[in-house]
This record gives sequence, C-alpha cells and structure tokens, in this order.
Amino acid sequence: MQIQMPKPLHGWRAFAGEVGIIVFGVLIALGAQQLVEDWQWRTEARDFSHAVDHELGLDLGTYHATIDHRPCATRRLAELERFLAESSAGRRPRLLRPIGWPKRYSQYTSVWTNRGADVTGHLPGNRRLQYAELYDEFRQH
Repeated sequence: MQIQMPKPLHGWRAFAGEVGIIVFGVLIALGAQQLVEDWQWRTEARDFSHAVDHELGLDLGTYHATIDHRPCATRRLAELERFLAESSAGRRPRLLRPIGWPKRYSQYTSVWTNRGADVTGHLPGNRRLQYAELYDEFRQH
C-alpha cells in the first residue's frame, strides 16, 4: 500500500479554490447555527405565550368574580351610607350585619412581570401589544 503525501498548492487558482471551500463550509455552519437559534427562540416564545395565556385566563376568572360581586358591594355601600346618615341625624340605626371588606381577588402577574426582553422580542408585535393592553386593563380594575 502506497501513501501519497499532500502536494503543495500550485498557483492562485488552487489557493482561491481552497479558500472558497473553507468560506462555503463556514457559511453552511453559520446558517445551521442561525436555524437552530431561530428554532430555540420560537420554542421559548411559544412556551412563554402558553404561560401568559394561562395566567391571563386566571386573571379573567378573578375579573369576572369581581364584576359579579360589584352589585352586592354597591348595595352594601348604600346600606352603610344610610346607616351613617341616620347616625348623623341622631337616630340609632341597626346594622343588618357587621361591617367588613368585600372579597378581594389578587391578579396574577408573575409570568408577565418576570418576562425577559429577549423572549418578548421574539413574539409577534400584535400579540405583545395585546398582552400589554390586557395587563394594563386588569391593573386598573
């Protein structure tokens, strides 16, 4: 068995060919890296969207519960205002039940407040705005 030793390059054409092969290989590697990175960010953004959707679902439930209790709280405030007016007029009204606080529900925000700029940067722009609008709306109520 005879082993051939590599021969040195002869001329600029051979040199350009070798450099071209190297550049082409580097471009393939960079393209593959970009594809993998893009896939990773899509997965990260999808997982984040699922977590935010779940969190907003919980918030929507608490929002509905708060809205459902609003008429009761309004009636109770009217009752307390009547009590205060009668007390101020010198009468001794009786309360129907003890004074207390209405049931308060906490909003869930941990997923949204702990988000990374990189993850939200990979969400579609309209979805990012919709999330922000919903969290602003829930924060005001």
